[in-house]
Amino acid sequence: MTSSIKLFLALAASVAAITGCVFYKLDKTTFVLKKRDNSIDHVYLHSNLTTAITPNVQPLVKVSLEESISEDMKRCSLAMGVSPNVLEQNKYNIASIAKKAAFFLETFWEIVPKDYLSNYKNPCWYSNVTISTNVSKFLREKLPAYKNKSKSDIIPQSDIPWLLKELFETPTQGNQTLQCLPYFLLPGIPKSGTTTLHSTLSQHPQIIKPDIKEPQWWYKLPVSPPASKKYMHVIAARYLSNFLYPSSEISGRKDGGSLVTYDASQAMMVNLHDSGFHINHEDYCAFPAVISRVLPQAKIIVLMRDPVPRAYSHHLFMNREWPIDKKQDPALYFEKHIQKAVNEFQQCVRNNSIYECVNKVRTDFKQLSMWLGSGVYHIHIQKWMQFWPKEQFILLKTEKMALKPVSTLKKITNFLSLDPFPEKTAVNATKERKRVNNHKREMLPSTKKLLQSFYQPFNKKLEKLFGINWKYDH
Repeated sequence: MTSSIKLFLALAASVAAITGCVFYKLDKTTFVLKKRDNSIDHVYLHSNLTTAITPNVQPLVKVSLEESISEDMKRCSLAMGVSPNVLEQNKYNIASIAKKAAFFLETFWEIVPKDYLSNYKNPCWYSNVTISTNVSKFLREKLPAYKNKSKSDIIPQSDIPWLLKELFETPTQGNQTLQCLPYFLLPGIPKSGTTTLHSTLSQHPQIIKPDIKEPQWWYKLPVSPPASKKYMHVIAARYLSNFLYPSSEISGRKDGGSLVTYDASQAMMVNLHDSGFHINHEDYCAFPAVISRVLPQAKIIVLMRDPVPRAYSHHLFMNREWPIDKKQDPALYFEKHIQKAVNEFQQCVRNNSIYECVNKVRTDFKQLSMWLGSGVYHIHIQKWMQFWPKEQFILLKTEKMALKPVSTLKKITNFLSLDPFPEKTAVNATKERKRVNNHKREMLPSTKKLLQSFYQPFNKKLEKLFGINWKYDH
Protein backbone atom coordinates (compact mmCIF):
# COMPACT_ATOMS: atom_id res chain seq x y z
CA MET A 1 0.00 0.00 0.00
CA THR A 2 1.34 3.40 -0.91
CA SER A 3 2.00 6.02 1.72
CA SER A 4 -0.58 8.35 0.13
CA ILE A 5 -3.34 5.74 0.46
CA LYS A 6 -2.31 5.02 4.06
CA LEU A 7 -2.48 8.74 4.79
CA PHE A 8 -5.88 9.03 3.13
CA LEU A 9 -7.29 6.14 5.15
CA ALA A 10 -5.86 7.49 8.38
CA LEU A 11 -7.35 10.93 7.76
CA ALA A 12 -10.71 9.50 6.66
CA ALA A 13 -10.95 7.24 9.68
CA SER A 14 -9.91 10.06 12.01
CA VAL A 15 -12.52 12.41 10.55
CA ALA A 16 -15.09 9.65 10.83
CA ALA A 17 -14.24 9.16 14.50
CA ILE A 18 -14.43 12.88 15.26
CA THR A 19 -17.75 13.40 13.45
CA GLY A 20 -19.40 10.28 14.81
CA CYS A 21 -19.38 8.44 11.48
CA VAL A 22 -18.27 4.85 10.99
CA PHE A 23 -15.75 3.77 8.35
CA TYR A 24 -16.27 0.30 6.85
CA LYS A 25 -14.44 -1.87 4.36
CA LEU A 26 -16.78 -3.26 1.70
CA ASP A 27 -14.31 -5.15 -0.49
CA LYS A 28 -10.75 -4.84 -1.78
CA THR A 29 -11.34 -1.56 -3.52
CA THR A 30 -14.47 -0.10 -1.94
CA PHE A 31 -14.99 1.55 1.42
CA VAL A 32 -18.14 3.11 2.80
CA LEU A 33 -18.54 6.02 5.17
CA LYS A 34 -21.68 5.63 7.26
CA LYS A 35 -22.83 9.01 8.54
CA ARG A 36 -24.81 9.94 11.61
CA ASP A 37 -28.04 10.11 9.60
CA ASN A 38 -27.42 6.53 8.38
CA SER A 39 -26.65 7.70 4.84
CA ILE A 40 -23.72 5.98 3.17
CA ASP A 41 -20.98 7.38 0.94
CA HIS A 42 -18.95 4.95 -1.17
CA VAL A 43 -15.21 5.61 -1.53
CA TYR A 44 -13.51 3.77 -4.39
CA LEU A 45 -9.78 3.21 -4.09
CA HIS A 46 -7.12 1.80 -6.27
CA SER A 47 -7.15 -1.87 -7.27
CA ASN A 48 -3.86 -2.76 -5.51
CA LEU A 49 -5.30 -1.85 -2.13
CA THR A 50 -5.80 -4.94 0.02
CA THR A 51 -5.95 -4.00 3.70
CA ALA A 52 -5.89 -0.84 5.74
CA ILE A 53 -3.89 -0.91 8.96
CA THR A 54 -3.36 2.55 10.37
CA PRO A 55 -2.22 3.65 13.83
CA ASN A 56 -4.84 4.47 16.47
CA VAL A 57 -7.71 3.52 14.14
CA GLN A 58 -10.25 0.77 14.73
CA PRO A 59 -9.88 -2.10 12.18
CA LEU A 60 -12.27 -1.76 9.28
CA VAL A 61 -15.32 -4.04 9.30
CA LYS A 62 -16.42 -5.87 6.17
CA VAL A 63 -19.95 -5.05 5.00
CA SER A 64 -21.69 -7.49 2.67
CA LEU A 65 -23.63 -6.37 -0.41
CA GLU A 66 -26.80 -7.61 1.25
CA GLU A 67 -26.14 -5.49 4.35
CA SER A 68 -25.30 -2.47 2.23
CA ILE A 69 -28.58 -2.74 0.29
CA SER A 70 -30.53 -3.24 3.50
CA GLU A 71 -28.97 -0.10 4.98
CA ASP A 72 -29.80 1.85 1.83
CA MET A 73 -33.42 0.68 1.94
CA LYS A 74 -33.77 1.78 5.56
CA ARG A 75 -32.07 5.10 4.88
CA CYS A 76 -34.34 5.77 1.92
CA SER A 77 -37.48 4.85 3.84
CA LEU A 78 -36.51 7.10 6.76
CA ALA A 79 -35.78 9.98 4.39
CA MET A 80 -39.22 9.51 2.83
CA GLY A 81 -40.93 9.82 6.21
CA VAL A 82 -41.43 6.18 7.17
CA SER A 83 -41.23 5.90 10.95
CA PRO A 84 -38.50 3.84 12.68
CA ASN A 85 -41.26 1.77 14.31
CA VAL A 86 -42.63 0.75 10.92
CA LEU A 87 -39.13 -0.20 9.76
CA GLU A 88 -38.62 -2.26 12.90
CA GLN A 89 -41.90 -4.07 12.28
CA ASN A 90 -40.80 -4.81 8.72
CA LYS A 91 -37.14 -5.65 9.41
CA TYR A 92 -37.48 -9.29 8.36
CA ASN A 93 -39.24 -8.29 5.15
CA ILE A 94 -36.49 -5.74 4.43
CA ALA A 95 -33.78 -8.34 5.11
CA SER A 96 -35.47 -10.82 2.77
CA ILE A 97 -35.76 -8.25 -0.02
CA ALA A 98 -32.14 -7.15 0.44
CA LYS A 99 -31.01 -10.77 0.20
CA LYS A 100 -32.90 -11.24 -3.08
CA ALA A 101 -31.57 -7.94 -4.45
CA ALA A 102 -28.00 -8.95 -3.57
CA PHE A 103 -28.46 -12.29 -5.33
CA PHE A 104 -29.83 -10.43 -8.35
CA LEU A 105 -26.81 -8.12 -8.52
CA GLU A 106 -24.18 -10.79 -7.89
CA THR A 107 -25.67 -12.97 -10.63
CA PHE A 108 -26.03 -10.03 -13.02
CA TRP A 109 -22.38 -9.09 -12.44
CA GLU A 110 -21.32 -12.58 -13.52
CA ILE A 111 -22.03 -11.54 -17.11
CA VAL A 112 -21.84 -7.73 -16.83
CA PRO A 113 -18.77 -6.05 -15.27
CA LYS A 114 -18.99 -3.45 -12.52
CA ASP A 115 -16.70 -1.04 -14.39
CA TYR A 116 -17.18 0.34 -17.89
CA LEU A 117 -14.80 1.56 -20.59
CA SER A 118 -13.63 5.13 -20.06
CA ASN A 119 -13.33 5.98 -23.78
CA TYR A 120 -17.08 5.67 -24.36
CA LYS A 121 -19.71 8.11 -23.10
CA ASN A 122 -22.17 5.24 -22.89
CA PRO A 123 -21.55 2.47 -20.30
CA CYS A 124 -19.98 -0.30 -22.40
CA TRP A 125 -17.49 -3.15 -21.99
CA TYR A 126 -15.72 -5.70 -24.15
CA SER A 127 -16.79 -9.30 -23.77
CA ASN A 128 -15.25 -12.56 -25.00
CA VAL A 129 -18.77 -13.88 -25.63
CA THR A 130 -21.93 -12.36 -27.00
CA ILE A 131 -25.60 -13.31 -26.97
CA SER A 132 -26.14 -15.83 -29.75
CA THR A 133 -28.19 -14.87 -32.81
CA ASN A 134 -30.82 -17.56 -32.16
CA VAL A 135 -31.32 -16.54 -28.54
CA SER A 136 -31.40 -12.85 -29.42
CA LYS A 137 -34.05 -13.44 -32.07
CA PHE A 138 -36.16 -15.50 -29.65
CA LEU A 139 -35.91 -12.94 -26.86
CA ARG A 140 -36.85 -10.04 -29.10
CA GLU A 141 -39.53 -11.66 -31.26
CA LYS A 142 -41.15 -14.26 -29.05
CA LEU A 143 -41.19 -12.27 -25.82
CA PRO A 144 -41.98 -8.66 -26.74
CA ALA A 145 -42.76 -6.20 -23.97
CA TYR A 146 -46.49 -5.85 -23.22
CA LYS A 147 -47.34 -9.20 -24.80
CA ASN A 148 -48.40 -10.18 -21.31
CA LYS A 149 -47.97 -7.24 -19.00
CA SER A 150 -48.08 -9.11 -15.70
CA LYS A 151 -45.66 -11.79 -16.91
CA SER A 152 -43.50 -9.88 -19.39
CA ASP A 153 -40.31 -11.08 -17.70
CA ILE A 154 -41.30 -14.76 -17.64
CA ILE A 155 -39.65 -17.22 -20.05
CA PRO A 156 -41.42 -20.58 -20.55
CA GLN A 157 -39.67 -23.37 -18.68
CA SER A 158 -39.75 -25.56 -21.80
CA ASP A 159 -37.45 -23.09 -23.55
CA ILE A 160 -34.86 -22.85 -20.75
CA PRO A 161 -32.70 -25.90 -21.72
CA TRP A 162 -31.97 -24.83 -25.29
CA LEU A 163 -31.65 -21.16 -24.29
CA LEU A 164 -28.99 -22.06 -21.72
CA LYS A 165 -27.21 -24.28 -24.24
CA GLU A 166 -27.12 -21.61 -26.95
CA LEU A 167 -27.12 -18.50 -24.74
CA PHE A 168 -23.63 -17.24 -25.58
CA GLU A 169 -21.38 -17.65 -28.58
CA THR A 170 -17.77 -16.65 -29.26
CA PRO A 171 -17.44 -13.72 -31.69
CA THR A 172 -16.07 -14.53 -35.13
CA GLN A 173 -12.28 -14.81 -35.35
CA GLY A 174 -12.11 -14.72 -31.56
CA ASN A 175 -12.51 -10.95 -31.42
CA GLN A 176 -14.10 -9.34 -28.41
CA THR A 177 -17.50 -7.75 -28.88
CA LEU A 178 -18.72 -4.48 -27.41
CA GLN A 179 -21.81 -4.67 -25.20
CA CYS A 180 -23.61 -1.69 -23.68
CA LEU A 181 -26.23 -0.66 -21.13
CA PRO A 182 -28.24 2.60 -21.18
CA TYR A 183 -26.52 5.96 -20.67
CA PHE A 184 -29.68 7.74 -19.62
CA LEU A 185 -33.03 6.73 -18.16
CA LEU A 186 -36.44 8.14 -19.02
CA PRO A 187 -38.56 6.80 -16.14
CA GLY A 188 -41.39 9.15 -16.98
CA ILE A 189 -44.82 9.41 -15.42
CA PRO A 190 -47.53 7.71 -17.56
CA LYS A 191 -49.47 9.98 -19.94
CA SER A 192 -46.96 12.80 -19.58
CA GLY A 193 -45.48 12.76 -23.07
CA THR A 194 -42.63 10.29 -22.60
CA THR A 195 -43.54 8.46 -25.82
CA THR A 196 -43.31 11.74 -27.75
CA LEU A 197 -39.99 12.55 -26.10
CA HIS A 198 -38.72 9.04 -26.85
CA SER A 199 -39.67 9.43 -30.51
CA THR A 200 -38.05 12.86 -30.67
CA LEU A 201 -34.79 11.93 -28.95
CA SER A 202 -34.38 8.86 -31.14
CA GLN A 203 -34.00 11.23 -34.12
CA HIS A 204 -30.88 12.79 -32.62
CA PRO A 205 -27.82 11.56 -34.54
CA GLN A 206 -25.93 10.71 -31.32
CA ILE A 207 -28.80 8.83 -29.64
CA ILE A 208 -29.34 5.23 -30.71
CA LYS A 209 -32.85 3.93 -30.09
CA PRO A 210 -33.05 0.59 -28.21
CA ASP A 211 -35.02 -2.28 -29.73
CA ILE A 212 -37.87 -1.82 -27.24
CA LYS A 213 -38.78 1.54 -25.73
CA GLU A 214 -40.06 0.06 -22.47
CA PRO A 215 -38.50 -3.33 -21.67
CA GLN A 216 -39.98 -3.02 -18.15
CA TRP A 217 -37.12 -5.16 -16.87
CA TRP A 218 -36.23 -3.47 -13.61
CA TYR A 219 -39.62 -3.12 -12.00
CA LYS A 220 -39.86 -6.59 -10.44
CA LEU A 221 -36.69 -8.63 -10.86
CA PRO A 222 -34.55 -7.01 -8.13
CA VAL A 223 -37.03 -8.11 -5.45
CA SER A 224 -38.25 -11.29 -7.12
CA PRO A 225 -35.37 -12.85 -9.08
CA PRO A 226 -35.51 -16.45 -10.33
CA ALA A 227 -34.03 -18.99 -7.91
CA SER A 228 -31.63 -20.43 -10.49
CA LYS A 229 -28.49 -18.50 -11.49
CA LYS A 230 -28.62 -20.00 -14.97
CA TYR A 231 -32.21 -18.87 -15.40
CA MET A 232 -31.17 -15.42 -14.19
CA HIS A 233 -28.48 -15.38 -16.89
CA VAL A 234 -31.17 -15.95 -19.51
CA ILE A 235 -33.30 -13.16 -18.01
CA ALA A 236 -30.28 -10.84 -18.03
CA ALA A 237 -29.57 -11.76 -21.63
CA ARG A 238 -33.07 -10.67 -22.50
CA TYR A 239 -32.34 -7.18 -21.21
CA LEU A 240 -28.94 -7.01 -22.89
CA SER A 241 -30.49 -8.10 -26.19
CA ASN A 242 -32.49 -4.87 -26.17
CA PHE A 243 -29.20 -2.98 -26.66
CA LEU A 244 -27.54 -5.20 -29.27
CA TYR A 245 -28.23 -2.76 -32.09
CA PRO A 246 -27.06 0.32 -30.12
CA SER A 247 -23.97 -1.66 -29.08
CA SER A 248 -23.15 -2.53 -32.69
CA GLU A 249 -23.63 1.12 -33.74
CA ILE A 250 -21.40 2.38 -30.92
CA SER A 251 -18.79 -0.21 -31.82
CA GLY A 252 -18.93 0.26 -35.60
CA ARG A 253 -19.19 4.01 -36.08
CA LYS A 254 -16.21 6.36 -36.05
CA ASP A 255 -18.02 8.63 -33.58
CA GLY A 256 -18.98 5.66 -31.38
CA GLY A 257 -17.34 7.17 -28.31
CA SER A 258 -19.93 9.97 -28.29
CA LEU A 259 -23.02 7.83 -28.99
CA VAL A 260 -25.55 6.87 -26.30
CA THR A 261 -28.64 4.73 -25.79
CA TYR A 262 -31.36 4.68 -23.14
CA ASP A 263 -34.16 2.86 -21.28
CA ALA A 264 -37.59 4.53 -21.18
CA SER A 265 -39.42 2.04 -18.93
CA GLN A 266 -41.99 3.97 -16.91
CA ALA A 267 -42.35 1.23 -14.29
CA MET A 268 -38.87 2.03 -12.94
CA MET A 269 -40.09 5.07 -11.00
CA VAL A 270 -43.84 4.54 -10.57
CA ASN A 271 -45.56 1.25 -9.75
CA LEU A 272 -47.54 0.49 -12.91
CA HIS A 273 -47.86 -3.27 -12.56
CA ASP A 274 -50.11 -3.76 -9.57
CA SER A 275 -51.44 -7.16 -10.62
CA GLY A 276 -50.91 -10.11 -8.35
CA PHE A 277 -47.84 -8.91 -6.42
CA HIS A 278 -48.49 -6.06 -4.01
CA ILE A 279 -45.30 -4.07 -3.83
CA ASN A 280 -44.91 -1.97 -0.69
CA HIS A 281 -42.66 0.96 0.17
CA GLU A 282 -39.69 -1.22 1.21
CA ASP A 283 -39.68 -2.85 -2.23
CA TYR A 284 -39.71 0.55 -3.86
CA CYS A 285 -36.49 1.59 -2.22
CA ALA A 286 -34.89 -1.64 -3.43
CA PHE A 287 -35.41 -0.75 -7.10
CA PRO A 288 -33.33 2.45 -7.23
CA ALA A 289 -30.88 0.89 -4.76
CA VAL A 290 -30.18 -1.85 -7.31
CA ILE A 291 -30.31 0.26 -10.49
CA SER A 292 -27.93 2.85 -9.02
CA ARG A 293 -25.36 0.13 -8.32
CA VAL A 294 -25.46 -1.00 -11.96
CA LEU A 295 -25.71 2.50 -13.48
CA PRO A 296 -24.22 4.92 -10.92
CA GLN A 297 -23.50 7.61 -13.55
CA ALA A 298 -26.91 7.42 -15.26
CA LYS A 299 -28.52 10.65 -16.42
CA ILE A 300 -32.21 10.74 -15.51
CA ILE A 301 -34.89 12.69 -17.39
CA VAL A 302 -38.25 13.13 -15.64
CA LEU A 303 -41.12 14.58 -17.68
CA MET A 304 -44.16 15.72 -15.69
CA ARG A 305 -47.60 16.86 -16.81
CA ASP A 306 -50.23 18.77 -14.82
CA PRO A 307 -51.39 15.89 -12.56
CA VAL A 308 -55.12 16.69 -12.92
CA PRO A 309 -55.57 16.07 -16.68
CA ARG A 310 -52.83 13.42 -16.46
CA ALA A 311 -54.93 11.31 -14.07
CA TYR A 312 -57.99 11.46 -16.35
CA SER A 313 -55.90 10.74 -19.44
CA HIS A 314 -54.44 7.73 -17.65
CA HIS A 315 -57.96 6.52 -16.88
CA LEU A 316 -59.04 6.84 -20.52
CA PHE A 317 -55.89 5.15 -21.77
CA MET A 318 -56.16 2.18 -19.40
CA ASN A 319 -59.83 1.83 -20.31
CA ARG A 320 -58.67 0.83 -23.79
CA GLU A 321 -57.20 -2.35 -22.28
CA TRP A 322 -59.56 -3.06 -19.36
CA PRO A 323 -62.80 -1.71 -20.88
CA ILE A 324 -65.48 -0.36 -18.61
CA ASP A 325 -69.08 -1.28 -19.41
CA LYS A 326 -69.89 0.68 -22.57
CA LYS A 327 -73.14 1.84 -20.99
CA GLN A 328 -71.21 3.76 -18.34
CA ASP A 329 -70.14 7.31 -18.96
CA PRO A 330 -66.32 7.33 -18.58
CA ALA A 331 -66.36 10.75 -16.92
CA LEU A 332 -69.00 9.71 -14.35
CA TYR A 333 -67.22 6.44 -13.69
CA PHE A 334 -63.93 8.28 -13.14
CA GLU A 335 -65.46 10.79 -10.71
CA LYS A 336 -67.13 8.07 -8.64
CA HIS A 337 -64.00 5.97 -8.24
CA ILE A 338 -61.41 8.73 -7.98
CA GLN A 339 -63.42 10.14 -5.07
CA LYS A 340 -63.00 6.76 -3.35
CA ALA A 341 -59.27 6.86 -3.98
CA VAL A 342 -59.01 10.38 -2.54
CA ASN A 343 -60.97 9.34 0.57
CA GLU A 344 -58.75 6.30 1.08
CA PHE A 345 -55.64 8.44 0.74
CA GLN A 346 -56.90 10.99 3.26
CA GLN A 347 -57.62 8.20 5.74
CA CYS A 348 -54.20 6.66 5.13
CA VAL A 349 -52.18 9.82 5.86
CA ARG A 350 -53.71 10.11 9.33
CA ASN A 351 -51.45 7.29 10.51
CA ASN A 352 -48.83 6.91 7.77
CA SER A 353 -46.38 8.95 5.72
CA ILE A 354 -47.41 10.35 2.34
CA TYR A 355 -44.82 8.05 0.79
CA GLU A 356 -46.47 4.94 2.21
CA CYS A 357 -49.94 6.11 1.19
CA VAL A 358 -48.92 6.92 -2.38
CA ASN A 359 -47.79 3.30 -2.73
CA LYS A 360 -50.41 1.56 -0.61
CA VAL A 361 -53.76 3.11 -1.51
CA ARG A 362 -56.16 0.48 -2.87
CA THR A 363 -59.72 0.76 -4.18
CA ASP A 364 -62.26 -1.72 -5.42
CA PHE A 365 -60.91 -1.02 -8.92
CA LYS A 366 -57.18 -1.68 -8.68
CA GLN A 367 -55.99 1.03 -11.10
CA LEU A 368 -57.40 4.06 -9.27
CA SER A 369 -54.59 4.22 -6.73
CA MET A 370 -52.11 4.18 -9.60
CA TRP A 371 -53.85 7.06 -11.40
CA LEU A 372 -53.95 9.16 -8.23
CA GLY A 373 -50.53 8.36 -6.72
CA SER A 374 -48.60 8.71 -9.96
CA GLY A 375 -49.21 12.48 -9.86
CA VAL A 376 -47.64 13.04 -6.44
CA TYR A 377 -44.41 13.80 -8.25
CA HIS A 378 -42.14 15.03 -5.47
CA ILE A 379 -42.41 11.68 -3.67
CA HIS A 380 -41.23 9.65 -6.67
CA ILE A 381 -38.41 12.09 -7.45
CA GLN A 382 -37.19 12.38 -3.86
CA LYS A 383 -37.05 8.60 -3.60
CA TRP A 384 -34.73 8.37 -6.60
CA MET A 385 -32.63 11.28 -5.39
CA GLN A 386 -31.67 9.17 -2.39
CA PHE A 387 -29.49 7.15 -4.80
CA TRP A 388 -28.24 9.58 -7.45
CA PRO A 389 -27.06 13.18 -6.93
CA LYS A 390 -29.42 15.98 -7.95
CA GLU A 391 -27.01 16.99 -10.74
CA GLN A 392 -27.83 13.75 -12.61
CA PHE A 393 -31.53 14.71 -12.94
CA ILE A 394 -33.35 17.06 -15.25
CA LEU A 395 -37.01 17.78 -14.44
CA LEU A 396 -39.26 19.05 -17.22
CA LYS A 397 -42.90 20.09 -17.65
CA THR A 398 -44.81 18.48 -20.51
CA GLU A 399 -46.67 21.73 -21.18
CA LYS A 400 -43.43 23.66 -21.62
CA MET A 401 -42.06 21.02 -23.99
CA ALA A 402 -45.22 21.40 -26.12
CA LEU A 403 -45.03 25.22 -26.14
CA LYS A 404 -41.25 25.60 -26.46
CA PRO A 405 -39.90 22.40 -28.04
CA VAL A 406 -36.66 23.90 -29.33
CA SER A 407 -35.52 25.40 -26.02
CA THR A 408 -36.62 22.28 -24.11
CA LEU A 409 -34.65 19.97 -26.38
CA LYS A 410 -31.65 22.27 -26.09
CA LYS A 411 -31.80 21.86 -22.31
CA ILE A 412 -31.93 18.09 -22.71
CA THR A 413 -28.99 17.86 -25.11
CA ASN A 414 -26.95 20.16 -22.86
CA PHE A 415 -27.82 17.97 -19.89
CA LEU A 416 -26.75 14.84 -21.81
CA SER A 417 -23.59 16.58 -23.09
CA LEU A 418 -24.62 15.98 -26.71
CA ASP A 419 -24.61 18.17 -29.80
CA PRO A 420 -27.73 20.35 -30.13
CA PHE A 421 -30.67 19.29 -32.27
CA PRO A 422 -30.94 21.01 -35.65
CA GLU A 423 -33.78 23.50 -35.07
CA LYS A 424 -35.93 22.22 -37.94
CA THR A 425 -35.63 18.63 -36.73
CA ALA A 426 -36.63 19.64 -33.21
CA VAL A 427 -39.78 21.48 -34.32
CA ASN A 428 -40.89 18.75 -36.74
CA ALA A 429 -40.20 15.93 -34.31
CA THR A 430 -42.43 17.31 -31.56
CA LYS A 431 -45.30 17.76 -34.06
CA GLU A 432 -45.42 14.03 -34.74
CA ARG A 433 -47.19 13.19 -31.47
CA LYS A 434 -49.90 10.57 -31.91
CA ARG A 435 -53.16 10.91 -30.05
CA VAL A 436 -54.03 7.65 -28.28
CA ASN A 437 -57.09 8.77 -26.28
CA ASN A 438 -59.94 9.26 -28.74
CA HIS A 439 -62.65 9.79 -26.11
CA LYS A 440 -64.52 13.03 -26.68
CA ARG A 441 -65.98 13.06 -23.16
CA GLU A 442 -64.23 15.70 -21.06
CA MET A 443 -63.58 15.41 -17.35
CA LEU A 444 -66.43 16.76 -15.24
CA PRO A 445 -65.84 20.23 -13.70
CA SER A 446 -66.55 18.80 -10.24
CA THR A 447 -63.90 16.10 -10.75
CA LYS A 448 -61.40 18.68 -11.92
CA LYS A 449 -62.04 20.81 -8.82
CA LEU A 450 -61.66 17.73 -6.58
CA LEU A 451 -58.31 16.80 -8.09
CA GLN A 452 -57.02 20.37 -8.07
CA SER A 453 -57.71 20.54 -4.34
CA PHE A 454 -56.03 17.15 -3.83
CA TYR A 455 -52.86 17.98 -5.78
CA GLN A 456 -52.47 21.62 -4.73
CA PRO A 457 -50.38 20.96 -1.56
CA PHE A 458 -48.22 18.43 -3.39
CA ASN A 459 -47.65 20.87 -6.24
CA LYS A 460 -46.51 23.47 -3.69
CA LYS A 461 -44.07 20.94 -2.25
CA LEU A 462 -42.77 20.22 -5.75
CA GLU A 463 -42.29 23.95 -6.34
CA LYS A 464 -40.45 24.39 -3.04
CA LEU A 465 -38.10 21.49 -3.76
CA PHE A 466 -37.57 21.77 -7.51
CA GLY A 467 -39.15 25.02 -8.74
CA ILE A 468 -41.91 23.29 -10.75
CA ASN A 469 -45.62 23.93 -10.15
CA TRP A 470 -49.08 24.05 -11.68
CA LYS A 471 -51.10 26.82 -10.04
CA TYR A 472 -54.87 26.47 -10.06
CA ASP A 473 -57.40 29.30 -10.01
CA HIS A 474 -60.62 27.96 -8.54
